[in-house]
Amino acid sequence: MLKEFSKYTISNILVKATGFIIPFLLAYYYTQAEYGVISLGYAYLNFFSMFYAFGFCEGVQRYYYELRDNNQRDIFGNILLTNFLLVLFFSFIFTLLCFTSTIFNEVSKSIFLMVLFVGYLKALQNIGLSFLQMEKKSSRYIAVSLVSVLSDVLFIVLFVVIIHLPVEFRFVSLVICNLSSTIVILIFIHKYVKKPTSFLPSKFKEILKFSFPCMFLPVMSWLLTTSDKVVMSKLGTMRNVGIYSFCFSLSQLPAILQQGFNTAYTPIFYSEYENKDKIKNVQTVFIELYSFVLLLYMFFISIFFKYVKLFEKYESGIIFVPIFMIPVFFSAISTMNNSHLAYSYNTKVTFLITTITGAVSILLNYIFIKNLNSLGAAISVATTMTIQMLLSFICSIRYGYFAWKLRKLIIVFLFFLLSLFVFKNIVVFVCVLVLYLIYIVLIERTLIKKFVRKHA
Repeated sequence: MLKEFSKYTISNILVKATGFIIPFLLAYYYTQAEYGVISLGYAYLNFFSMFYAFGFCEGVQRYYYELRDNNQRDIFGNILLTNFLLVLFFSFIFTLLCFTSTIFNEVSKSIFLMVLFVGYLKALQNIGLSFLQMEKKSSRYIAVSLVSVLSDVLFIVLFVVIIHLPVEFRFVSLVICNLSSTIVILIFIHKYVKKPTSFLPSKFKEILKFSFPCMFLPVMSWLLTTSDKVVMSKLGTMRNVGIYSFCFSLSQLPAILQQGFNTAYTPIFYSEYENKDKIKNVQTVFIELYSFVLLLYMFFISIFFKYVKLFEKYESGIIFVPIFMIPVFFSAISTMNNSHLAYSYNTKVTFLITTITGAVSILLNYIFIKNLNSLGAAISVATTMTIQMLLSFICSIRYGYFAWKLRKLIIVFLFFLLSLFVFKNIVVFVCVLVLYLIYIVLIERTLIKKFVRKHA
């Protein structure tokens, strides 16, 4: 697992590090209001890419090993065909809304249509990458991601830095890069898919029954972490959206560790689910290290804004950073609990959690943003993710899953929350970081000794 985790994480770091240039370029060359328009376009794009996957990514992961000797290629062909038909239907509806209502008026129609198309391409990519992930084809997975993001940077340099084209052309580059990436991925997975001989075989019906409730999980993720920008665009100014979004993008970079871990962890989780001790150790150690990295990154951001004056116009958003770290941290815990609910077929429970937290998110976004503007948006996201984490934790325990070292988890919580409160005092913050590092070394010394002995 460590080998696969390192591959996915290093590749994600390279992708994100390269992609990390993109917000800086866009933020520097466009005004805060124009950056707000771009961020709002991303918000809609993320929604479409999550919605258009229709839970098939989760369905592929859950049933992949069971389908190896059960007409696998035919069923995966059904998945791609069904996905295409559903996207065609919903794209017509969203396009109709764009031209007949004021729902999407904050972005131009040309941007919206490009976002709609890229959202589908990304959804299709994610389904294809699920095949490669379960087959542990990490090299192909990595290659597609790297080439795509590097091409995107080159187009941005051409369109924005050199030619100084308007914001629409940021999305032109996304169309070009994602179209080519999707074609490459389809070529990679063609041997896992064939034209369906029958549209709804019994096993595919079972996957549909599992997948559709799962589609609300990523949509919930969008509600918790992205819908705030949509509400802000309706109640505030695009300038505020731009400042808020830039700082949010900065805060999300450490999430690549969670993504890399989840990608490597999913096959292990499904294949060794009954080995609770192993699951417990892996999850707990990851949360300890992940929380430390989040705190270390907070320190970096405070130094970044202090010395990098090129982005001084966004400095007022630094107050959001500690608040943004709460949903990033809680998301890691929630994802692990939801993996169990998916494994044990409790998709109805997942749907219930999604419905509750989604409704709460919309309500809190409206109330907090209306009264506190950008700060209210950050508080709303943190509050809703906390509720979601608690619900997923409680439901997982209710269905027989408690794969955590409880005492260690509580101590991690305490260190993390303490650090958020002392974030503005650099000296105290560094002291807390050092104490936390000492704690991790002491509490995991046996594991560290084993690892050093093995790699000596």
